[in-house]
Amino acid sequence: ASADFVITTGGNVGIGTTAPEAKLHIDTAVTGTDSVERIILEVNDDTNAYNLLAGAGSGIRFDIPVQSDSQIGASIDAVRESGTDANSSTGLAFSTSQNDEVLDEAMRISMDGEVGIGKTNPTSTFEVYKDGDFTTPLVRFTHGEAALDGTDTILDLDFDDDQSIGASNYYIIFQNQDGVVGSVNSEVVFSTF
Repeated sequence: ASADFVITTGGNVGIGTTAPEAKLHIDTAVTGTDSVERIILEVNDDTNAYNLLAGAGSGIRFDIPVQSDSQIGASIDAVRESGTDANSSTGLAFSTSQNDEVLDEAMRISMDGEVGIGKTNPTSTFEVYKDGDFTTPLVRFTHGEAALDGTDTILDLDFDDDQSIGASNYYIIFQNQDGVVGSVNSEVVFSTF
């Protein structure tokens, strides 16, 4: 059965259902074989009262239970990436809290589809950033088997078939504050400079 809007005696809210199974339960029928049904959270400036800045947007905050209360846990936010009012370029920010009631952005998907972990403005397809001392690796690939055999792959760099790949192409470059210190090229040769 369906209904426009229901509030149960237990406090559950149902939209499109008379039997909501959670505090908010929205039920809708698909409109086609390839349809995506969305919940819209809109924040607007209909009166043009504000000079909108990069970082403004809308989001969902998740508060988690703590003893006798709740605290800020995490959020997913759609954020403006432009400070120009008419430009709606938008990124998606994922934030977490470190037991301090403050949301710290942990990951961003930019308007161009670039992913940054620890980076709010990634400039490559996938960028990982960490500040401070490294007591753990920045990126770790862990293999679950006791020993590797000839069929195991840890990292696969796959390029289009029509690309010309030569020994001078470097796919992994190792750098420190002084510059490039080593690389791995297409012949899987480790070089140091």
